[in-house]
Amino acid sequence: MKINPAASTYRPQPVKRDKPPGIKELPMTLDVTSPEVRKQEQEDKLFLHVDLVGQAVAALVIFLLPLVIVAQIGIWLGWW
Repeated sequence: MKINPAASTYRPQPVKRDKPPGIKELPMTLDVTSPEVRKQEQEDKLFLHVDLVGQAVAALVIFLLPLVIVAQIGIWLGWW
């Protein structure tokens, strides 16, 4: 019967690197003057405005819907 040791004696091999560990590559930059980038930025702004309008409408509905329901129940019960 073979007994396993309590602690493993396996040590991972060091990672071999092509470059020294302190050197990082600069990220690629986009040419922001290109027409495609400008068009995409304009579309993003438009969608942001549409999202904000939708959120405003949803907040208004969430606020007014309970008031309308309570008012309708009040009219139905003869409170008003």
